[in-house]
Amino acid sequence: MHNRRHLQRWQLERKAKLRLEGREECVDCQVKDINLKGMKLSCRSALGKDRHIAFSLILKEQFVLRLEAWVAWQRAVDGHYLYGLYFTKIKDADKEAVYQFLQRQLPEQAKQFWGAAVADEKGDRAMEGQRLVDRRVFERLPAEVAVRLLDTASGQELQAKSVDVSAKGIGLLAAENLHLGAELELWLKLPANVEPLYSRGTLVWSMPEGKEQFRMGINLEKADLMGLGRLLRA
Repeated sequence: MHNRRHLQRWQLERKAKLRLEGREECVDCQVKDINLKGMKLSCRSALGKDRHIAFSLILKEQFVLRLEAWVAWQRAVDGHYLYGLYFTKIKDADKEAVYQFLQRQLPEQAKQFWGAAVADEKGDRAMEGQRLVDRRVFERLPAEVAVRLLDTASGQELQAKSVDVSAKGIGLLAAENLHLGAELELWLKLPANVEPLYSRGTLVWSMPEGKEQFRMGINLEKADLMGLGRLLRA
């Protein structure tokens, strides 16, 4: 058997805030590096070693990750602590948020990062053809169609326009904003009187785009390859 290389970590050196589950206060921290398996983090607070933690990591106001991790190691360095965290639970929505954050910060490297992450999650599949199929599940393709959104909790409706789509997510532009984590129903209007494409999803990130628009990332509840095919054919 051969030893597979660990999934590459992207060097961020990014200031962030961390809030442990059950606590109200946030602590300042710095994300040294990150991938979909874990991250290196520094902060002045003692998190402990060899323990499981649940926490929110606020990279930016629009990018909040909710994670569970094992504190694999701890090191004291110049008045603060350096930690190695291994993710024990990371949802698809948070994987998507990591990708979108990297895409904004490191666009070229993000493409390589996401492809490697998907291949790593599929285990030891060695066939390049299969890796390409796996990658296409998350590949984002440009598509502009009208989208109607419904916030199922508040009943708020708004009109938007898609920017790109994948089997697990949709990028949108809208004149109004929604709160992170909003559970949504979506109807994508297809041309030629074709029945609208219906889906459900969660708002995982949002940020201003220009003066009067918001760019949003929706993580879909289920991977919809057939629906994606309908949209692209239309």
